[in-house]
Amino acid sequence: MTSITSQARRLMSDFQRDETAVELVRAQDVVVACRSAGHRWRECFWSPCVTVMTFVRQVLHGNCSCREAVALTLAALADRAGETGPDSEAPSASTVSGDPSAYSQARQKLPGAVLEHLNRSFIQQAGSHAKSTNRWCDRSAVIVDGSSTSTADTPELQKKFPQPSGQKPGCGFPVMRLVAIFCWASGCLLDWAADSLHVGELTLFRRLMKSLAAETVVLGDTYYGSYYDLVLLRQHHLDGVFRLHQRRSTGLRFGTRLGEGDHLVTWTKPKIPPRGVSPEEWKQVSQTLTVRHVRRRIDIPGFRSRELNVVTTLLDPSAYPPADLAQLYRDRWLAELNLRCLKTTLKMETLKSLSPGIARKELLAYQLAYNLIRLLMWRAAEEHQLDPRRLSFAGTQQRLKAALPFLASCRTAAERRKQVTLLLACIAADLLPARPNRIEPRAVKRRPKNYRRLTRPRAEARKMANFING
Repeated sequence: MTSITSQARRLMSDFQRDETAVELVRAQDVVVACRSAGHRWRECFWSPCVTVMTFVRQVLHGNCSCREAVALTLAALADRAGETGPDSEAPSASTVSGDPSAYSQARQKLPGAVLEHLNRSFIQQAGSHAKSTNRWCDRSAVIVDGSSTSTADTPELQKKFPQPSGQKPGCGFPVMRLVAIFCWASGCLLDWAADSLHVGELTLFRRLMKSLAAETVVLGDTYYGSYYDLVLLRQHHLDGVFRLHQRRSTGLRFGTRLGEGDHLVTWTKPKIPPRGVSPEEWKQVSQTLTVRHVRRRIDIPGFRSRELNVVTTLLDPSAYPPADLAQLYRDRWLAELNLRCLKTTLKMETLKSLSPGIARKELLAYQLAYNLIRLLMWRAAEEHQLDPRRLSFAGTQQRLKAALPFLASCRTAAERRKQVTLLLACIAADLLPARPNRIEPRAVKRRPKNYRRLTRPRAEARKMANFING
């Protein structure tokens, strides 16, 4: 009989050699990421590879508890570990404790740089699958949008991400402001910035500009098309396509006419700098900026005609026709859908971490799980000659969760390839109907339960309830 320690080590070795979850996180990739981050660890069951895979499993299952995540990891190995009899030296899942404390400690020790390195690897894989269709007018394009997420109510998180000022102390939750950048072609989450509500959305966007490759086209709503941000994009050798702000004139009587509904317009530097920009930075901004104003009329049968006014730094009408610019801005709504996949489908609307450091790692784990699903969708679409945007994100997540135990029980590479082929076929079969111009009211039909709202700290409310009942 072997010791429990040696059995746990063999179980961990089996887990690392198993390319579970369709090459979800290969052990060699995690080792490379740890070495690049300067992370050192001791040999035990909760190695960085097992910790990362369990972390991603936790997110894929709707951000379940750490206890459930540990149970999922051990259950994935139960079938293989129980192949032989009880007197054999084969490792058993029962030799590793199901208590989540060891996993929680391993998750705290894991550097966030490891998850960042793995995310870059996933983004590169998705980019290689989308290389034939990831160009817009021979340019790379990204979509930017902002959102927020709630966190656990702890003193550390309240200090880092204070609750909204309109809520009474002790009655609200810390809120984290997010700005995300998605790949226009693959839908992958390329990068994001997070901070408290006191930091503006545009400030977070300016932090992310440095991470974008030169000559990238940035797509966003009216909030991002300010004078200063357009100048900043050009300084970083980027271009922007945004909807014209409602305060700016939509008339085309001035400027240089390029075609019907297509003009070059010169903007003048505002007198007041935007919030978050220092006087020194504002002095360095040029006095004028030439932009292109494109107006397109949208006629949809059965709907009232509408006008779309787009402002862009792409000034060449032959290389970037007005129709292509209007169609590109139409895809801006994909950012809203991608955020819905993160917050609603993957349950990122509320983070469960109790400290700012783990909350940041939780966001990185969400990015890793989200990009994994996008990569699977691209692989399925590529093998079955389909449009990846017509595949269901929620359906891919559900099929991946259902396939994980079967992938873990595969004994040979041939069995694993067969399971992967079946998984991709099931993903490709879940084809969404084409629904252009679909309109859904942003309203919730299901009513919440008729409970009173907590209007004072829970400790005070508990004392008040005891006083009334006593």
